[in-house]
Formats: sequence, structure tokens, C-alpha cells
Amino acid sequence: MSFFDSPLGERLATSLDTSKPEDIAAAVGAIEAKVWAGKVQPDQIDEVLAELQRNRQVQHVIDVADAATAVGSITTSGRRRYCQMLIESGALHAAELACAELLDLAEDVKERGEALGLLGRIRKQRYVTSRRPEDLVGAVAAYQFAYAGGGDRLWHGINVLALTSRADRDGIPVPEPVDGASLAHTLLDLVRQTEPDVMEIWERTTEIEALVALGDKASLDEAVSVAQQLAGSKSVRPFELESLRRQLADIWELEPHHPVLVAIADQKLHLGARAHVELPDTPSQLEKIFGTALPVGYKHLMRGLECAESVGKITDASDEPWGTGFLLRGSSIHADFGDGLVLATNAHVCSPEPGVGKLLPGEAKAVFDVTKSVDGAQLVLTGFECVWSSPPSVCDVTILRFTGPEPALKGELDVAGTPPPVTDGAYVYVIGHPAGGGIKFSIRGNDLLAYDAEMFKVHYTAPTEGGSSGSPVFNQAWQLMAVHHAGDSKMRRLDDPSATYQANEGITIKGIREEYVKSG
Repeated sequence: MSFFDSPLGERLATSLDTSKPEDIAAAVGAIEAKVWAGKVQPDQIDEVLAELQRNRQVQHVIDVADAATAVGSITTSGRRRYCQMLIESGALHAAELACAELLDLAEDVKERGEALGLLGRIRKQRYVTSRRPEDLVGAVAAYQFAYAGGGDRLWHGINVLALTSRADRDGIPVPEPVDGASLAHTLLDLVRQTEPDVMEIWERTTEIEALVALGDKASLDEAVSVAQQLAGSKSVRPFELESLRRQLADIWELEPHHPVLVAIADQKLHLGARAHVELPDTPSQLEKIFGTALPVGYKHLMRGLECAESVGKITDASDEPWGTGFLLRGSSIHADFGDGLVLATNAHVCSPEPGVGKLLPGEAKAVFDVTKSVDGAQLVLTGFECVWSSPPSVCDVTILRFTGPEPALKGELDVAGTPPPVTDGAYVYVIGHPAGGGIKFSIRGNDLLAYDAEMFKVHYTAPTEGGSSGSPVFNQAWQLMAVHHAGDSKMRRLDDPSATYQANEGITIKGIREEYVKSG
């Protein structure tokens, strides 16, 4: 029986679907207790480790594998995953010791190749960190030995190609140079022996890297196309995307706004994983990302960048992030709030009622990535007091005033008069601070799904994650239409409450206005 057919397995699968860290930790903790008690079979532990790895739950893989090793229930594949996650965590010396053990236990060419590949990865990561030539040479040697010895020709071959290309760019001689173009074509031929509709994810990532290696315009355009297909795959997971992103950024040295990396980041956000997207500020660079037939024009995208000036990260005094907030004229919500700028966020992020939000108004800071203060430094707003708040069960919104001068915004937020209709092709934009990181734009995969009967709640498919709470939701004209506050893989449908779907939820500005009037 598969472990995921058991109650514990179902609990873990549900927690990974909802991406709530506390639920995942509780589910993994329950499994660890069973592992320590010797009540989970080695093959079932493999299932758990594999699923945690695919969802990039690095520390949880390490913890479960530690327990399995201690009680003698770890398999060779489990040891390999343990080593991989030690590398992910940055514990390279511990990973090297685990890798050496794998080499000692290897019983065939495949297992030895797997261990050599991990050894190459350790040395590769050391080079990224230290820039010591001997680490890069050692990484090349490990992958070349595995490639020549009949191991995984795609995995080992693409790393030989990537690392020898990097060595050439960095002026570091390697003992056995390769013909990069010839190896790239060899790997592409290997990949394309498989029909596109049955290709594995790692075959796709190898194809992307080999096309990047060729470097001509046609190959790079094809790499973008393959990356977009990979990003649209229902089976891809954060671990695979992060491995590809790291290789393209750290070894191939692609710029953050390269279209391949943008496609990867889009999908990572959709999967609830950290992602970083940098939008360039010139038409030529935008064309490289979106192509010449843009669905929207350059000025339209620049309007989005102006809207980003109003969006800030909500933190506590120690800079721990709790959500997102945004500036707008109080009167654009209701005349009672005055013409000055106010800050809106979720009530479950900040509320005047103790225990309702993560922060009280006096504890909150708003830190802005884009906007500067009057002295030219990064804008940080403090000294908040509550103007009005509606609890999470109603509007889940808090409106705050702040002390100090108002910042000068190039383009203050416009508020939509009425929510846009749900039609084929209708979409939204979201700007926020997912995972407490830098400011991010959700500009694709943003279908407008439905409203409730009162047009109070709105559902959409924009990729968001923890830290997006309180983000502004815009219509296609970059007019503020809602405040984002929730998301779920099994959200109750607004147009059919008997069914569920994967969706995010916002409270419309129309609904917030009506609730304020009602509450007054």
C-alpha cells in the first residue's frame, strides 16, 4: 500500500497542497514519530522523502532522513535524497561525508554515477560560493568520470557542458576540454529521441540548457518556448524549477529578467514557492521577455511599475515580514477618510483588536522597495493609527493613518468605479511581497473567475503565496478593484458553492465601501 493511502499520508498531501508551513510541520512531525518508533517501512519513507523533496521541503527531508538513518530504515535512494537536501541547505561538508558513504555502498554503475553526480554538485556549489578554481575543476572531473562511465548521460552530460562553458568564460583550464557545440547537439539528440508529450521534467531542463549553450537567436527563442511548456506542466514542482533556475543563474549566468527565468519564476509563484522576477524598464528588454506581439503595450506595463510605488511590505519592529499593504487616498474609499494618503492591509495582518491580526497598528512598519522618502532614503512608514477595521470574517481590511510627510508618488492608485465583468479573457494583476521577499508582479496566469451575488468577494487565479495578504488587486486598466486576502487549492466556488477549485480570493473595493457605510 502506498503511504499516501494512509491517514498520515493524506494529511501530508493535504498540507503540501495548501502550502501552510504550520500544517506541513505538524504532518511531518507525526510521520517522524512513527519513523522513530519503527512503524514506517523503508519504501514508504522513500515515498515521503520524494514528495517532500519535490515540494522543496529541505529541512523536513533532512529531519525524516536523519530519523530513518538512526533506526536503520534508510534505503540507497533515501540516502541520495538526504545528500541532495544537505547540499540544498548549504551543509556541504556534511553532504560530502554522506556522498562518500553513497560511493562506498554503490553496487552498480547507476548508483555509482548518482553518487559521482552529487559529488560534482557539491564541488560546483563550492565554486559558486568561493570561486576557487580547484572546486570548478573538481566538479568537471566528477561529472566527466560519471558521463564516461555510463551513468546518467543527460544529467552528467549537461553538467559537463555547463561547467566547461563556465570554466572557459572564467579563464580556468580544465584537464579535458570539450567541444561545447558538439556536446550540446549530442544531448539534444538524446532528449529528442523521446516524444515531446512523454518527456520527463529532467529531459526538458536538459533541453533548455543545451539550447542556451548554443546561444544563437533561434536556439534561445526555442529555449524560451520549452521553458514556457515546462512552466505549464501540471507535474512540475518547486524543487525541479529551483534546480533549473539555480543552474541557469549561477552557472550559465543568465540575467534575472531573462525570459527563461521569468517563465520559471511565474510557475514557482503559482506553486507557492519563493520566486524573484525583475521587470526591466526599457521597451527593448520588455520585448525580450514578452515577445514583439505584447498583449499590452510598454506604457501600460510602465503604469504597473508606477502602481508598485504605492505597495509596501508590512513588518514588525524587528523587520519580520507579515504581509503587504498599499497607499491610496482615503477619499477614494469614502469621503469620511479624508484626502490624505492612508495605508490599507488585511485585518489578519494588522488590527486594533488584540489577537485578531499579527500586529497592532503601533507595532507595524511599512517598507517600500520602489518609493523613496523626502531625504532620498528607502521609504519606511511608522506611527500608524487605525482609521477603520473590519474583521477577517467580514472584509478582512484595516485602514491606517501614519505620521510624517506624505511620499511623492508618480502615479497614485486609481480606484475602479465598479468591478470588471467576468468574460472570456478577463484577468487581474496583483502586486505584493510574497514570502516576505522583494516586490513582485503577478502579470500572467491571472484569470478572473467569479464574484459572489453581491460582488463582495472575487476569485482569480493569480499566483500568490504567503506574504501576499493585503496586496492590491487591479483590473486590466491598472485600477484598484480588490484587496487580496486568501487562497486555497480547494476554494469553495462563488458561482457554485457545491464545488471547489484552486483560486485566490479578494474583497472588492465596492464591498469594502458598502461594509463601511453599513458599520457606521
